[in-house]
Amino acid sequence: MASKRFLYSIIFQCFLYAIVFLLIHRPQTSINETNTSQHVSTESDGLSWDQLYSNFKPRPDSPKVVIQVDKITKALWRTGFKLMALILDRNLPSLIPYADSDSGFRTRNDGIYEKNNNTITLYNGSKITIFAPPDEAISFKEWERTRYHYQIVAMKVDSGDFSDCLRLPSFSRHGGTGMLMADYADEIPMINLVRITHWNIYNDGNVIVHGVEENFNPLVALDMLFFTCKRG
Repeated sequence: MASKRFLYSIIFQCFLYAIVFLLIHRPQTSINETNTSQHVSTESDGLSWDQLYSNFKPRPDSPKVVIQVDKITKALWRTGFKLMALILDRNLPSLIPYADSDSGFRTRNDGIYEKNNNTITLYNGSKITIFAPPDEAISFKEWERTRYHYQIVAMKVDSGDFSDCLRLPSFSRHGGTGMLMADYADEIPMINLVRITHWNIYNDGNVIVHGVEENFNPLVALDMLFFTCKRG
C-alpha cells in the first residue's frame, strides 16, 4: 500500500513538473493578450514585459522622478512593517532597474565613497508597486534576497484597479516565474492567493506600497494561470 502511494506521488510530481516546464517555455504575451476582457487601467497596460522593463532605462532627455527612500521606509515602519522597512532602506535602489543610476555617491565619515541609497530614480513615467510582507513572514536566509524582486511590480496597482486573472510583471524575470497573478475571488483582492491587508501604506503616484499577508510564491502564479484562469 505504501509503495502504491509512493508511486502515485512520483507520477503526480512528474505531471506538475511537466506543467511548469510548458508554462515557463510558452511564448510571453502582453498584459492585454492575457486578459482582454478585464484590465488594470494603468499607464503600463498593454505593454510586454520587455517594454515594461525598458521603460525604466534612462535615455537622453528622459523625464525622471527622484523619490526619497526614507519616505517609503518611514511609512512602512509606522504601519508595523519594520523588517521590510529595513530591507528597502538598504536595498531598494538595487531591486529596481536603473533606479540608482542618478543617485551619485556620498562620503562617509571615514572618507570612503559609497553609493547613495537615499533616493531612487524612475524614468519615462514608469511606476512601481511594492507588496510588503509582515515581519513574521520575513527570513534573512541568504537565498531569500532574490525573493524581494518578486514583491515589486513594474506598474501601478491601486485598490480600484483590480480585476481577475491579471498578469503582473515583477522584477524577478526568470521565465514564467517572473509574473504574479491578481485575483478577485469572493470580492477579496488577492495576488498569488495572498490577501492584501494594508492598502496604500505609501502612495506618491509613482511608488505605491501595499501590505500583504506573506511572501508571494511564484509557483502559485503558474498554477493560477493554468487552472484558475483557463476555466471556461
